[in-house]
Amino acid sequence: AAHYWDYTRDTTQPCYDSNAFQDDWFGPNSPGNELHVIDTGRWAYTSIVKNSKIFPDFKNPYGLLRSPWNTNPVAYVMRYNRTVGVLADDNSNFPTCSEFAMRMGDSLGTIAAALNGELHGPIHIMVGGHWDVSSIWEKVASHMDFPDSFLLLGKFLWRQGFVRLPSFCSDDTPHAECMPHSS
Repeated sequence: AAHYWDYTRDTTQPCYDSNAFQDDWFGPNSPGNELHVIDTGRWAYTSIVKNSKIFPDFKNPYGLLRSPWNTNPVAYVMRYNRTVGVLADDNSNFPTCSEFAMRMGDSLGTIAAALNGELHGPIHIMVGGHWDVSSIWEKVASHMDFPDSFLLLGKFLWRQGFVRLPSFCSDDTPHAECMPHSS
């Protein structure tokens, strides 16, 4: 996001109040509709690429250009400011300039790790969210120091082969039948 949005300039206010989330910029941070689809502004109802020939390995079981473990069948850009029920993953402030400065090391590897991790990753979680989980998990996440740990756990379990996904779900496959499962 940093290449087109200097979010360090928005650190004086909660992420969800940023000017970037007005209709003439990126649209709402957390649309009020049930599916969390951006439904106002210039990005309203922006479609997700389906069955990409350029990125054939980066799709979910519905064929949408998403992380494979994200089995959401909705074919539009979505946002939600809650992670497993917790507002902004309990971290509503963007990384600051001083946080960037502290993590800039003397090697490209150090800088790349910081940019890929704590200086950029929270933005995805704060504005992307994680929903449609069992209410029992919302209770668990509410007691965790970092609810994003729950979100990231699914990704890590998938990458290690402990969680598997259906290889294909047709457009009319109910979401409940196209969920991750243990291998």
